[in-house]
Amino acid sequence: MDLLREDAVALEDTADLGSISFPEGQVKYYVHRQAERNTEVVRIAKERFLLADPLACCQVCSFSYVQKYGDLGIGYIEAHHTIPVSEMKPGHETKPEDLVMVCSNCHVMLHRRRPWLNHESDRHCRRSQWEHVRLV
Repeated sequence: MDLLREDAVALEDTADLGSISFPEGQVKYYVHRQAERNTEVVRIAKERFLLADPLACCQVCSFSYVQKYGDLGIGYIEAHHTIPVSEMKPGHETKPEDLVMVCSNCHVMLHRRRPWLNHESDRHCRRSQWEHVRLV
């Protein structure tokens, strides 16, 4: 797998890595189409989840922001749609049960490739391939 783009600067091509810099912070404006998400269904799903699991453990890897970060992590968890929002037709009705509560890392991995992994396949991949690695 080629991790660098063709136009990327290879590390060996730079004599002094300490002096390399890149411009950032330029303001750009974009117009794009985005499927609308309903924040109310996410709020209700998170409330129900937190009542059942006050530690808000990820449903894929069991990581808890509360256990790791204390008070800062209270109530923090991300909601993953089991039906991709991009595939929903206008007027689709999402139920709180259609959401899975996951940590940020698992959420990114669920969306990393298309077709997206579902939380069950991600859980299976993590257990079978990464069992020996302490990720949390």
